[in-house]
Amino acid sequence: MRRFIEWRFNTQARRLRYGSQARRLRYGSQARRLRYNKGAALVVVLIGMAVATMIFLSVLKLIAVQRQSVELQTRQIQAGWLAESASQRAYARLAVEANYHGETWNISAQDIGGRDGAAIVIRVDEIPGKPDRRKVHVEAALFLSNRPNDPNQQARQSRELIVSLKGPQT
Repeated sequence: MRRFIEWRFNTQARRLRYGSQARRLRYGSQARRLRYNKGAALVVVLIGMAVATMIFLSVLKLIAVQRQSVELQTRQIQAGWLAESASQRAYARLAVEANYHGETWNISAQDIGGRDGAAIVIRVDEIPGKPDRRKVHVEAALFLSNRPNDPNQQARQSRELIVSLKGPQT
């Protein structure tokens, strides 16, 4: 029985001795793995941040493009109203004087009350073979005051109409 107790004691002592070394080895490799896992987690976080940044920047670009589109649409509407008023002016002037040949307006941004200036051209042409009719061509261009020659920042509207001149009434 003494042998059994010695054997058992030696076995337990061996387990404790080698087990503790095995534990140390196991914990050491886990610590190394943990360090590598921390590095992998950092890489995953950085990739996630890069993807989130790219999405954020694309949304910002989309917002800027949408804003530019709305501004251009607003200029188009305003240019349409300027062209309409210029065609009504041409019609009224032709009703008063038959030899009206047109005019050009240059409107500053302060006169309109904004940051856009405008140029409106009214051209009146005679129609061959019809002396009592005139062809009126109106073109309105609205542009940024600091870039009047940039075609990307312009809104143009044009109108064409034929006006009958009224003869002397008796």
